[in-house]
Amino acid sequence: MILDGKEVYCPEGHYEIRYYAGRKTQNKNVGIDVESAQSALRQFKKKLAATNMLTDLGVSLPGSEKSVTRKTITQIKTTFLDKYAHGSSDTIALYTVVANEFLKVVEGKTFPEQIEESDVIRYDRNMESRGLAKTTRSNRYTTLRCFLRPLWS
Repeated sequence: MILDGKEVYCPEGHYEIRYYAGRKTQNKNVGIDVESAQSALRQFKKKLAATNMLTDLGVSLPGSEKSVTRKTITQIKTTFLDKYAHGSSDTIALYTVVANEFLKVVEGKTFPEQIEESDVIRYDRNMESRGLAKTTRSNRYTTLRCFLRPLWS
């Protein structure tokens, strides 16, 4: 192994594949044999490439993590309101109104990955057409960003 830039003998060491699950670093132990570790790395890269391609196409395999943990926009709205809509009645009203109004704008879309920047622009134009002041629109946009943050991270 390499330790502080120097090669060091480590008889109890093992090989690992380091990857990210979201923003979190993961390490997968692939054993002590270099050939089997390299084979595991090649297999891991192929599986990752295939998974990424399917995700880009909007396809998830049965039993995959995506299909098990996938939430709808409505479920995320409920979680958002449970987490942030508390305190004063004004705060509760603001978070509830923004979430409900935005869901009306994206009606017909079920999953977070279907939301696009154009939906946010359409939401702002909808507020503007109803005659809402710039300050009100700005406050609601800030709240909307809080709602969208987990969807796009």
